[in-house]
Amino acid sequence: MFVTYRKKTWSFVRSLSVLSAMVVSVSLQAAQAAEKATTPQNTASQNTTSQNTGEQEPSRIGVDRMKALYFEAAREGRNDVLESFLKAGLSTEVKDIKGYTPLILAAYNEHPSTVEFLLKNGAQPCAEDKAGNTALMGVAFKGNVEILKRLIKAGCSVNHQNMQGKTALMMSSLFGREDVVKTLLASGADWRLKDNKGNTALSLSRQQGNDAVQKMLVEAEKANHHP
Repeated sequence: MFVTYRKKTWSFVRSLSVLSAMVVSVSLQAAQAAEKATTPQNTASQNTTSQNTGEQEPSRIGVDRMKALYFEAAREGRNDVLESFLKAGLSTEVKDIKGYTPLILAAYNEHPSTVEFLLKNGAQPCAEDKAGNTALMGVAFKGNVEILKRLIKAGCSVNHQNMQGKTALMMSSLFGREDVVKTLLASGADWRLKDNKGNTALSLSRQQGNDAVQKMLVEAEKANHHP
């Protein structure tokens, strides 16, 4: 069911690319106006109806659907569609149910031009999702060095720790992303940091048998060792 929904959503996004920003704006404003126009009395009535039928209010569905299209455009790297939504008034900092921003989605799905587009339009490079992960951490996991360097240039901390205490260096070490590890170390990543379970980037790489990554981390440790 989820796959079918995603296909239908993206089919609409593709068709949306031929629409003007004005059309998107009118659709978004209409959905928002319908939501705001709901009075407390109507809200109570609609909530009762929703509880009885298991359905959402039409106004809520309209706004949520527009946002879903916005996030899908970020996943697919559709700058043209994103531009229409931004011109219509949507913020670059809108988050989905997991706390993902358009930038986090574009970076994770490896769309460098979309990452650049969103940054130029004011997207916060270090925004966190609900687990405390940033776009840079997602990129470290996926292994895209080009986007990684752009986010570092934008000011993202290479030593940020999520709610589990994990860093970008730990994630890239765990999955053997050698180029990412090299870039992070060169950018000041702290190999001494520990997660909530006491793991370091080196211990995680050892668990996975990533010999090349282990070698880089051991060399970094030796280079920074001061007797």
